Amino acid sequence: MNNLKSLSLKFKLTAPIIFLVAVGIVAMTIVAGYETRLIVIREVEHSTLEGYRDTILNTLTPWTKRASC
Repeated sequence: MNNLKSLSLKFKLTAPIIFLVAVGIVAMTIVAGYETRLIVIREVEHSTLEGYRDTILNTLTPWTKRASC
């Protein structure tokens, strides 16, 4: 407790502010990364995969018809 009294007022004010800013940056980075991941997955599911699904279905349909003969 005595060590806290010996610290300057400037350090007592800036230390918590620096700590909170650092925590905020870390939290914002984590949330932004997670949201970016969700956006990319949603975009891939709704744009690219539908085209792949149709292409694969159209390719495999003739193969299954030939195999069943």
